[in-house]
Amino acid sequence: MIQANELRLGNYYQWDGEGKFLQISIEQLQKLLIGTTRIKPVPITEEWLLKLGFINDDAQRYFKNGIYLILYDEGCTILHNQIHINYFYVHQFQNLYFAVTGEELILSVT
Repeated sequence: MIQANELRLGNYYQWDGEGKFLQISIEQLQKLLIGTTRIKPVPITEEWLLKLGFINDDAQRYFKNGIYLILYDEGCTILHNQIHINYFYVHQFQNLYFAVTGEELILSVT
């Protein structure tokens, strides 16, 4: 389960038990803060990275706007300015991407 302090408006998550992917709203954050909802994090996968606009330049390496990462079975390592950070979930990566670039990651529908 995700803690409310890990989320920003627009972060992607899974609704517990339904497998649907949604974006966090003010109402969902309020419910999460008072413990009346259960949401699950979305694991980082190749499918999610491609939908978020990343380009695959070899078997495991992806990039967008100067952010490079290496995808593993259990998550990814972000490579930025000689800093290596491990992430496992889309919402964590969305937060880092916004902090570094000032841009939101937008899910493309193809």
